[in-house]
Amino acid sequence: MKFHLKNKDGNIIINQFTLECKSCIKSTTLKSNKVICSIHKDKRIIGFYENEIGSCFACSNDELLYNKPKIFRKKVQFANDSMYAVENIKKELKEGAERLTHNLTKTNAHNIQELYALVPQDILSKNYKNQLEIISEIIMEDPIEAAKTFLRIAKNNAAIKVEFSVFNKMFSGNSSLNIKPYHIKNVTLNVFHIFFNNFNKINVYVDVQDCEDTIRIDYESIHVILYHLIDNATKYILPDTTLYVTFVKNENDYRIRLDMISVKIEEEEKTKILSDRVRGVYAKKLNKTGSGIGLSQISKILDVIGGDLIIYNNPNEEKSVKYKSVKFENNIFEIILNN
Repeated sequence: MKFHLKNKDGNIIINQFTLECKSCIKSTTLKSNKVICSIHKDKRIIGFYENEIGSCFACSNDELLYNKPKIFRKKVQFANDSMYAVENIKKELKEGAERLTHNLTKTNAHNIQELYALVPQDILSKNYKNQLEIISEIIMEDPIEAAKTFLRIAKNNAAIKVEFSVFNKMFSGNSSLNIKPYHIKNVTLNVFHIFFNNFNKINVYVDVQDCEDTIRIDYESIHVILYHLIDNATKYILPDTTLYVTFVKNENDYRIRLDMISVKIEEEEKTKILSDRVRGVYAKKLNKTGSGIGLSQISKILDVIGGDLIIYNNPNEEKSVKYKSVKFENNIFEIILNN
């Protein structure tokens, strides 16, 4: 039994026929019809089924199906309905690839920023010999700053490696976690260092609580979670303020808390913004280019490793302000890691 499956957009999902069969595929409208094949000169049963997800044409020279059209029709309908699963798998893979592309593009942009902060962009358009001489002079003039830049680029590249690894865990079926003890403050600071320049540009001070706790985690997963959460903070935090990072050890879980003044989050948005491509009303007003992927990625990873992200909006009303015609409030983002 052969099939020709087409989705609702007219895209062919499966085609097991040759061009010689084109006329039958185009002209068949009945759910089952017994014919003599003009190509193979034998008895066949053909049929067409269509619903809101697409259409299916089928052809068979199986004697059982030829003599029992009802069974044939059920097989055609089943083949057509299978497109639900196919389309869902395609959608999930597409969204996964889009998330990976988005995250890697963002990290690469940080690398470019770091490079151009050290070496002006116009220098890189000069001839090779001049580039080497000028860049050597820049490094010699301020070797400490050059070293810091290279270290930040190295950290960004490490973030790209981690992003690939977590993507592999989530989408390739390799979901094994590498659980080891880590000093949680050091893990958190490793990620914050990547965004040093971003916070510096908007004059945001990051106050990280002293903490000696060592907890068992999958380092790569926590790295990506913190990366996206901190990246969001750089976009939506109020300039000239302080971001407070605290750690809370409970009997059944461990919590990393980011407390800041950032764009207002409506009560009904607190869970919605954890979904793909959903952004808050005030976040859109402040930043037109966001994609609504970061928080949903955090939520998906936490589902895999056993945890949650809780948002406490406006716990301190006295901190509410207006900046660039956008409302800002006190918001707390709490990563919960179950023991």
